[in-house]
Amino acid sequence: MKNGVIITMSEEEFGAFLQSHIRAALDSAQKKSASEDEILKVHEVCKLLSVSKPTIYSWCEQGTLRSYKIGSRRFFLRSDVTDALKSEKLSRQVPSSQKIS
Repeated sequence: MKNGVIITMSEEEFGAFLQSHIRAALDSAQKKSASEDEILKVHEVCKLLSVSKPTIYSWCEQGTLRSYKIGSRRFFLRSDVTDALKSEKLSRQVPSSQKIS
């Protein structure tokens, strides 16, 4: 059994302590999810994967690469592109020198 430590502090100090730790944890979680859910346009995915636009559109139609359409525009989440790269389907279609680990 571990020994505990008792610290004496006022309600205000305890509130500030909790608030600062909760804020830091939330900020860290938001930064992580923001980078994973970055929205990419078709040309950005082409550049990231070093493939042409027709290849991207083909992968979308085949269901290999998940995309989101708003009107006539197509968007991608970085996490979906990364997941597709890690999956068997897309890994077989992209040269090994261009794969993301």
